[in-house]
Amino acid sequence: MRLRLPAVLIACAFMLLASAPKAHAECLSAAPCTNGPANSVELSQNGVELSASIDQSAGKRSFARVTQEGQRNSAELRQSGAAEAWLAQSGIGNGARIDQRGELGVASQAVLRQIGDGNSLDLSQDGGNEAFLSQTGNGNAMNLSQIGGANTALLDQLGSNLSIAISQTGGGAIAVSQTGP
Repeated sequence: MRLRLPAVLIACAFMLLASAPKAHAECLSAAPCTNGPANSVELSQNGVELSASIDQSAGKRSFARVTQEGQRNSAELRQSGAAEAWLAQSGIGNGARIDQRGELGVASQAVLRQIGDGNSLDLSQDGGNEAFLSQTGNGNAMNLSQIGGANTALLDQLGSNLSIAISQTGGGAIAVSQTGP
C-alpha cells in the first residue's frame, strides 16, 4: 500500500534529528566502540572514504548519534536492548547499515537521514520498532526490515531513480512517500 504523507508530518519527524538531546560522548573515535550496560556515543566525521563502526550490542540501553559529511563514507552501527540511533549523512555515495536487536517488550528507534546522490541505507530492527527514514537526492536506495510487534515506519524519498524495499513481520504500520520528477 502506498500512502502519501503530508510534508508537515515528514518535516516534524526529521526535525527530531536536529533537536535530539546531546549524548555524553564516551567514545569519539571511528574505531569500534563498546561501552557497557548504558552506552552513549556521538561521532562526527567530515571527509572522503571515512568509515565508522559502533558496536553497542553488549548494553541494555544504547544511544548513538552519527553525522558524516563527504563522499563514499560508511557507517555501521550495532545496538541491543532499548536502542536509539540518530544518523545523518550528506554527500555522494555514502552508505549506512544499522542493526538493532531489542528484547521482548523493549523498543528500538532509528531516525536516519541522507542527503545527496547514490546513497544507500539498510536498517534491520528486531523487537518493538520505530523507524523514520529519509533520503533526498538521485539514485538512492533504502532497505528496511522490522520483526516484532508494534512496528512503525515512516519512509520518505525525494529525487529520481529511487528504490525502497520493506519487510515487516509481526504487525504495525508503514507510511511511504516517494516523490520524483
